[in-house]
Amino acid sequence: MLDNVPSFYVFNIFSVALTVLIAIITCFFAVHFSRQIKQGENSIVKKGSYSFILAFCFWLKNIVIVLTVNLPFQMVDLIIYATLSFIFTFIGSFFTLQIAQNMFLKPLHFIRISIVIAISILCADSLGFLYLFAEFIEFKAILFIMANVLILGTAFSLIRFLTQMTNEEGYNMFSGWQLFGCVTVGFSLAGIPYVVLVSLFTFDSIMPASTEQLLFLVPFIFLLNANLVLGLVPDLIGQKLAVKNVQSYLSLFHHNPDTVFSVSSEGIITDVNKEVTRLLGYKPQQLIGLHINHFLRDENQLVNMNEALTGASKLVETKLTNKKGETLDVKITIVRIVIDGKITGLYGIVKDITEQKRAEKKNHFLAYHDELTQLPNRRYFEQTIAQLIVESQTFSLLYIDFDRFKRINDTFGHLFGDRILEKIGEKLTAVLQEDCVVARLAGDEFAVMVPSHFDSKEIAENILAEFNLPIKIDGSEFTLTASIGISEFPKDAKTAEEMLKYADIAMYAVKEYGSNHYKIFDKSMIQQTKNKMYLENDLRKAIEQESLTVYFQPKYNLRTKEVIGSEALVRWDHPKHGFLSPLEFISLAEETNLIVGLERVVMKKVFQSLQAWKTSGLKPPRTSINVSFIHFYQEDFVPYLIDKLADFGLKGSDIEVEITERMIVKGQADVNKKLKALREVGVEISVDDFGTGYSSLSYLVNLSVDRLKIDKSFISNFNDNKEIISTIISMSKNLNLSVIAEGVETEEQIRLLEDLQCVEVQGFYYSRPIAGEDFQLLLERGLTPSAVQR
Repeated sequence: MLDNVPSFYVFNIFSVALTVLIAIITCFFAVHFSRQIKQGENSIVKKGSYSFILAFCFWLKNIVIVLTVNLPFQMVDLIIYATLSFIFTFIGSFFTLQIAQNMFLKPLHFIRISIVIAISILCADSLGFLYLFAEFIEFKAILFIMANVLILGTAFSLIRFLTQMTNEEGYNMFSGWQLFGCVTVGFSLAGIPYVVLVSLFTFDSIMPASTEQLLFLVPFIFLLNANLVLGLVPDLIGQKLAVKNVQSYLSLFHHNPDTVFSVSSEGIITDVNKEVTRLLGYKPQQLIGLHINHFLRDENQLVNMNEALTGASKLVETKLTNKKGETLDVKITIVRIVIDGKITGLYGIVKDITEQKRAEKKNHFLAYHDELTQLPNRRYFEQTIAQLIVESQTFSLLYIDFDRFKRINDTFGHLFGDRILEKIGEKLTAVLQEDCVVARLAGDEFAVMVPSHFDSKEIAENILAEFNLPIKIDGSEFTLTASIGISEFPKDAKTAEEMLKYADIAMYAVKEYGSNHYKIFDKSMIQQTKNKMYLENDLRKAIEQESLTVYFQPKYNLRTKEVIGSEALVRWDHPKHGFLSPLEFISLAEETNLIVGLERVVMKKVFQSLQAWKTSGLKPPRTSINVSFIHFYQEDFVPYLIDKLADFGLKGSDIEVEITERMIVKGQADVNKKLKALREVGVEISVDDFGTGYSSLSYLVNLSVDRLKIDKSFISNFNDNKEIISTIISMSKNLNLSVIAEGVETEEQIRLLEDLQCVEVQGFYYSRPIAGEDFQLLLERGLTPSAVQR
């Protein structure tokens, strides 16, 4: 047997070292490639490419062994061997990379895969050798079986090692464990071809049997020792990974900022972290052993816990009661504990969302309620009435506006105004029936939904009566009258928007007739509103085109019997409606923010008249100009007035500015600064309608004013107001202020004022307001009593 075997049939140390080196390098490649696939490169192309490289490395190792064996072979046979070897190494590499991606494998599955890989390794080595060296083969069953057992052991350890390194979280390519494992695997893989050769070849013809026994033992001892070490590597690495995983779990469990608990499949609490003390007030040991039902009273949440034991993870919101008896809103993430494919319990991660829920509740409240009064807001109110309309329920809508609120707000400031609004909300809530819905729409505008089983007119009368009673704040009393418009569904409108609009129109109709009343909407009001809108547009054009007219009402000195000045009063000759009363368009100008433009047109026309009269040689007395609250508080008011005087060549002494008491009360420091600036250039200041607003001697002492105008309401009822008139005149003298009475219409009023030593008067008794041309004639006649036309 084997007569043609060469005389030297021994594997030299160089070939062994080279195959071991190639196997170690291949093992490093395998770990790296498997990690790459795990991290997202899990495509067939990538797997195929990586498997090809690994197969080539293993194939190269086998070729080195073949070339270093002193047995003859044909080149064609070598090519066939190389092809078979590559095919099987490729198959084994592909399966190895595929299975390494799974962290956990069932034992039976693991054994099957290991057998497949072991067969691939065995086929790559043995089939090629059988074909290449067929004439030198002497099959040794016992040795071949031993070789198979060792190869299978290598496959077991190889898969375990590669799986662990692939799924390790803290991966380091050149860590000591990987280096040790790859070297060990390399030795095992390098020894497999030699064991296969020994089990297939005989050495009878070239050496004694005793020597052959020693020879075949060397590869087996080599591979056996390598496998023994390799078998320990996955266990050592596994223990290290297990410790790290346990520490990671403990960190996640015990150092989690949220409360974490675990329960058994029966619902018994088995562990809980220290955050439970902060959340519920219990110590961890007080909870372990209790059933989860002790805390989850909500049946729905118990169902969720049971579902989690049989299905997917759950995220539930529920309430827990802490040790103090306080209810907490929590969100619990329920995660199943799965061991060996069986659900053994649950983890619960509890997040306290009490503050979040409170914030959400507050945000929801603010979305539908007014923050100041706590009443429903416009959004809530519109949705409410829209729902009633959908349900075809009959109801009335009251639109309420408070007539003097703006004056109070401007005078005392917005913070004080807010307190008034709070009182308004309280009063409305107190006077209304329980089924009514009251809302603050904006500013001082409120609305009430009145169900059909209540009388809307009676509700409106109750509101008016309630607000006829004064509001008391900080010892002061304020009376706010209300204007109320009423629309009815379905008689007046079909939508929430129309209901509000028509009630608003009715409310403004009340204001047109003096306020402090209510009106029910009717269709004619729409035309009135349109007329008002048209009037606003016409007024805007009149201001832009400066087509307004200024009239002058003379002021008279009772002692000298001379005209001592005049008051400029605006008039509007409407192209369609003729002359309109100032009452018809001054309030409109204030509502529509046209008042500043209107008053500046008046100033310009007054200055033009004064300039023309002076140019013609006349000497017009001081002319007073009324300035509204809004205009006075414009930042450029004083500079504008002074600049315009200069533009027309006039002096400050040519004019007088009339302001109201509420301008003074709002901000004395700012007001006084402006008044001083005007008086420095010679402009006189008079306080108009004195005694009707917030009269107080304290602010007059420090303010730069020259004159007080006694309001005509006192003069018209002089018999009832003698003491008031006398007090104002006496006070003015003591403060070195001039005083003038307006609205004088009768001889009796003149005699009373003379008795009270009031020197200056103004009113219809002497003259109505007259056109500029007529006032010029008066100037030309010398300002004597006979010159004044009654």
